[in-house]
Amino acid sequence: AGVNAIGVEPFGYDFLVERKLQVYKIVEEVPPTTKVDGVFSSNVIEHLEDAPALMQQIYQRLEPDGWFFVTTPNGAGANARLRRGAWREALKPGHIVFFTPKSLEFYLSKVGFSSVRRCQSEIKYGHRFPRNLLQKALNGLGVEGEIKYLAIK
Repeated sequence: AGVNAIGVEPFGYDFLVERKLQVYKIVEEVPPTTKVDGVFSSNVIEHLEDAPALMQQIYQRLEPDGWFFVTTPNGAGANARLRRGAWREALKPGHIVFFTPKSLEFYLSKVGFSSVRRCQSEIKYGHRFPRNLLQKALNGLGVEGEIKYLAIK
């Protein structure tokens, strides 16, 4: 599609290199002069010891008006609040830190993003009316299981 893309993927690195894709194991390996229009990060920041530092590195590598789309489990979601220590995301061994909408907005703004917008989308479960209604209610209350943000430099 004419996109010049690079990847940062520690676990799938060898697989991607074999397919002749430009990929790095960690953000620090990306040359500091490399600038990108956008970064997509899905369910990554909860695995990092210093997620705000990564947000800063991403911000520095974005072109003016560049974007950062990030998703992560919602630490203020209904399941997190109800299940607490038994919440399935809290039980996953690689999950180190959980963000709430408020904390994620804070850090994205702190590193310099001029626009930070929460994106909400509904998952349709076929013809399962009760499940779809519940999902719509959770989204409306802001307590869905995953939070999504689009931050603009």
